[in-house]
Amino acid sequence: MGTYYALGVVQDFNARTKKSLTRQQWEKILDERLNLDLFNVAVNNDYFSGTIKPEIFKKNIANFFQKLKDITGKIRAVDYYFISSGDDISQYPTEYCEVTLSDSEGNQIELQTNLVLLFIEGKVSVEEFQIEPMLMNWLFRHSNFGNPLAGAIMSSIIG
Repeated sequence: MGTYYALGVVQDFNARTKKSLTRQQWEKILDERLNLDLFNVAVNNDYFSGTIKPEIFKKNIANFFQKLKDITGKIRAVDYYFISSGDDISQYPTEYCEVTLSDSEGNQIELQTNLVLLFIEGKVSVEEFQIEPMLMNWLFRHSNFGNPLAGAIMSSIIG
């Protein structure tokens, strides 16, 4: 047993804030991190939640794994979970992840997610990262990855 680096797709999320926000404020903050079009969402002044649309995962996961394999080379087993679970999101392991987001107006959001794990790599000697998950999430969200699931990617330390 230990702690490991993981990359995953946000299956569902809950976002909370201490300040009341309008739907437009919520969307502006969260859309920086997650493509909200990929999720069925619910919102009120201090709470915003979403669940990934099942057809989004099913339709795009094979291509997403192929892109990961193209990036990492055929030697690595980045598609281990895809080989065993295919396009059925319910067959993938999940892990809880939490990050704190801030915007330029000082609004702070606690984002709690359940990640569908795409791969786990290497034992790491830290139990928590604060910057790297947000950095990886932002890079996938804003890259031209050619697959909509990039708008729902986060990394985490698990275990």
